Amino acid sequence: MADERRLTLDEILAGDCELNGPNGKSKLVHSPLGNLVLPTGRIVTRDPTTGPSAPALVVTVAPGSYPASVCKEVGNPKHSGSCFLIIRFSAERPVKWEQAGVPGEDASKLGIGARLGFSV
Repeated sequence: MADERRLTLDEILAGDCELNGPNGKSKLVHSPLGNLVLPTGRIVTRDPTTGPSAPALVVTVAPGSYPASVCKEVGNPKHSGSCFLIIRFSAERPVKWEQAGVPGEDASKLGIGARLGFSV
């Protein structure tokens, strides 16, 4: 049986790390993207396959320039390619993370295993 231990936030943010889950072994690989410039502080994203009428995920932060990297799962043909964006808003150690949701979604009302936003 595979060791399906969940990685901690510190492990994920620290850099490349090994995964061993129900789909086999793989690795999370970090690739720096440079600075993300947010003149208004608004971060807006949506599933590119849904079209412009679908609701977008929206988060607002302080305007500024923030280092960003993409973290991609590689090395397992059964489940390779999943990725997420990491935006560092401070040099300090993160104390929490937050899922972005479309307007009207409330993370405090999610059940176990549920998630906000969209599945890509």
